Amino acid sequence: MRTIIVLIFFLVPTVSLFSPDVAPRKIDKIFAPYNNKHSPGCSVGVIRDGSFALRKSYGEASLELGASLSSYSVFYMASVSKQFTAAGIVLAAEQGFLSLDDDVRKYIPELPYYGYTITLRQVLHHTSGFRDFLALTDLSGRDTSALSSSDDVLKVIARQKGLNNVPGEERGRSTRSSALASSQVV
Repeated sequence: MRTIIVLIFFLVPTVSLFSPDVAPRKIDKIFAPYNNKHSPGCSVGVIRDGSFALRKSYGEASLELGASLSSYSVFYMASVSKQFTAAGIVLAAEQGFLSLDDDVRKYIPELPYYGYTITLRQVLHHTSGFRDFLALTDLSGRDTSALSSSDDVLKVIARQKGLNNVPGEERGRSTRSSALASSQVV
């Protein structure tokens, strides 16, 4: 899977260098090893001038069920978008729109104050102390599929009574962090 992701990042910028009739053949060649009944699937899309210039899928959506993948298949993005969000925040900081050392509550005032300033940098580095919202939802006995919007996720995060660790510290590094995590219940 890591190979596929790396290929995509190198492939996407180069697609515009090829003519529309050559690019699909080159992309087919790259993904040929994954285009069979026993391979996890991958979808590739290239958007040019607001429309799909290329839209193809390879392999299967589910190896267990033998379901084919199509260019209209829906994917759960999970953590894939984190790197793009982080890059956008870093670019905004470089352009002076914000500082990585800003309090996250400046942008998300719904978050409670936990006795510490939590910076954008700490959120980006996963050292904010915020608990995982999916784990919090599971622990509350609710189904994570009930989280259908960003507002739903924000409500779960804002309801936590404490942090897993002191912001800026890695988990498990200090006894204070452990005490915070064990004494504060959602």
